[in-house]
Amino acid sequence: MNNIDPGDASVDVLALLQKQLEARSKLTAVIESTVLLTINVAALVLNAILCFIVCSNPRLRTSTTMLIVALAFTDLLAAATVMPLTVDAAIHSKRRFSDTVCKAHAFAMAVLAQVSIYLMALTAFNRYLCVKKRNLYKKIFTKKYTLLLIAATWAVALIINGLPNLLSLDDFFFCPGYLLCWRRMMRPDAIYSFNAWLYGSFVFSYVVIVVCYWKVFRAVEHHAAAVAPTLNQARVQGGNHTEEVSVAKAVASIVLAFTICWIPSEVMDTMDKINPLLLPRQVRKFHFDLRIEEKTANAPLI
Repeated sequence: MNNIDPGDASVDVLALLQKQLEARSKLTAVIESTVLLTINVAALVLNAILCFIVCSNPRLRTSTTMLIVALAFTDLLAAATVMPLTVDAAIHSKRRFSDTVCKAHAFAMAVLAQVSIYLMALTAFNRYLCVKKRNLYKKIFTKKYTLLLIAATWAVALIINGLPNLLSLDDFFFCPGYLLCWRRMMRPDAIYSFNAWLYGSFVFSYVVIVVCYWKVFRAVEHHAAAVAPTLNQARVQGGNHTEEVSVAKAVASIVLAFTICWIPSEVMDTMDKINPLLLPRQVRKFHFDLRIEEKTANAPLI
């Protein structure tokens, strides 16, 4: 969740993490840099293509695709502003940008990560209403209200992350273990309240995503079972049944990918807060790659 207690970011710990980064073999540095660069390029290309396809086709401009484009745009911003600095640090084994850029990097990462997961939850709720409660879906997810919901999502993330900075409650530093600039709260009450919001909103969003997509999955299964026996033509029956099964599998894949990437990531993130040196550097790097890969595929998969 990108918030470290003041004691965790001691000079000695950061210096040790920097030594570990610089001690990488050339082969390890090349492999890690190549993986991050590949993910960065994939995120830019996939999400840019998705935005272009939807924006160039008026028939695709539904409330659902508006949410998906908003998610793709968020991931596109992350790929354009956050990931390049991480790739640069991986290539050169050090931070080469200024404190001002580091501060902007940490702020952008926090905002974009939160907006992304909130939009995923909102998209899941949209899909649930579309499948299970059509009348309510038509009332809530008009184009106007959908735009307002997207704007509100951004406003919440910007306010929650901007207030600590305006009130001088946070600080920023470069963490060599994650090749990222991170923020940390400087007062105990700020630490507890900020982490409570971060973890609380994550758990709530995850529950919404899992429950909504599970209900969509079950509805698709029941529909396929009810419709298939009544179809007259075997060819049509096979085609419709195959399509229903494909949709159900896609829904299951979304939840599975989210669970595989985010849950272990959050567990390791919490362990890292307890003791920044508890996890080997390779494990920390793997968990960071998992989170980036999941963000890259969010919108295209949905």
